[in-house]
Amino acid sequence: MFARFKDGVSLRLVGAAFCTAAILSLAGCGEVYVHEEFDKSTMNKTDAQVLDTIGKPTTVDANDPKRVTWTYYAKTVDVDNQNKRDIKAVLTLEPDAASHNLKVVKVEYQKS
Repeated sequence: MFARFKDGVSLRLVGAAFCTAAILSLAGCGEVYVHEEFDKSTMNKTDAQVLDTIGKPTTVDANDPKRVTWTYYAKTVDVDNQNKRDIKAVLTLEPDAASHNLKVVKVEYQKS
């Protein structure tokens, strides 16, 4: 069986196929949420709770500490739109009056 792979071209093709398969399988990693589940996991939760549940956002806009936005790209799907992935989900966080910790007050989805 290994006699066939003695020439460099065959070995490179097998190696390229293996690497391609590995990359494609890893590209699918990461959890995707339907809107209802994402809302339940984020609304009225603190920033620490969201990080524990959903993970780090792709971008953070903290220019205004009274209104921070976290953006997640391709992390949610829209069941009402043939389960297509949303372009992005944007969380708006504001300081909680009692604890002063950031808390999610709004979730917006940009559909594809």
